[in-house]
Amino acid sequence: MYEEHPNISTPLDDTIIWRYMSFAKLISILQAGALFFTRMDLLEDKFEGRLPRTTFSNMDDVTRKVFEDFRLNTAVNCWSMSHEESIGLWKSYVPHKEGVAIRSDIGRLKRSLLEESEFNEASIFIGEVNYVDYDDHDFQENTPGLFNAIIPFFSKRKFFKYENELRAIISLLGSHKIWMTEGAGIKHPEQVLQVPVSMQDLIKTIHVAPQASGWFLDLVRSTVETYGFDPHKVFQSGIEDSPKWE
Repeated sequence: MYEEHPNISTPLDDTIIWRYMSFAKLISILQAGALFFTRMDLLEDKFEGRLPRTTFSNMDDVTRKVFEDFRLNTAVNCWSMSHEESIGLWKSYVPHKEGVAIRSDIGRLKRSLLEESEFNEASIFIGEVNYVDYDDHDFQENTPGLFNAIIPFFSKRKFFKYENELRAIISLLGSHKIWMTEGAGIKHPEQVLQVPVSMQDLIKTIHVAPQASGWFLDLVRSTVETYGFDPHKVFQSGIEDSPKWE
C-alpha cells in the first residue's frame, strides 16, 4: 500500500487537499467505497507520464520500451493542495452548478488506504507534482544515463502549475494479482482501478459548488447521510458570499 519514496516530495500530513467532481462522481466513489485511479496513458494531457525531449533522445530503444511498459502499468488519482477553495478549479472541473469538492489532508489520504484489499501487494506513492519545461528539461541531468522511473509520473508541464497538484500513484508491476486485460500481446491494467479506502478516514468535509441552489445542498446532505457520512459536514462554498459587515 502506501510507501515513501526517496525521489518523491511528499508534503506534511496536515497539508489540505481538495478533489473537485460532479455529484454523480461523488455518489460513485461512496457506493464503491473506493478512489478511482486512472491509467496514466488515458489522462487528458498527452504529456502525462511522458519523457522530456532530451531525456527521450538520450535513451536507447530497449530502455524506452521498458519505461513505456511501466507507464502503461501505472495509474493515478489527483488532488489539489490549497488551504482554501479555488474558483479556477471549480470552473475547470465542475463547469455546472451541481458539483462538489471533497476536503481532506495528506495524512487522511494515507490512513484511508485499506491494507486488507486486493491491492495490498501494489505500491502506492503520494507526492506533489513538479512542473517542468518538456522542451529542455532532462530527468538525467544530475545522473547521466540514469533516472528513477517514478519521476515522470510526478511531473507535468508548466501550463498546469495553477493546479498545485498532489497525486497518488499506484504501480502494478511486480504484483501477481490479476487486474490486467490482454491487448496487443501485452497485459495492461483496466482503464480505471477502484482502490478501496475508508471514506470516514478520507473525507473531512464536503463543499457544494458556489452557485448551487439550496435544494442541491439539501440533496447532497441527505445522499451522503445514506452512506454513513455526517450531513453536518457538508457546506455551501463560500466563494459567492457577500460581505457580512455591510
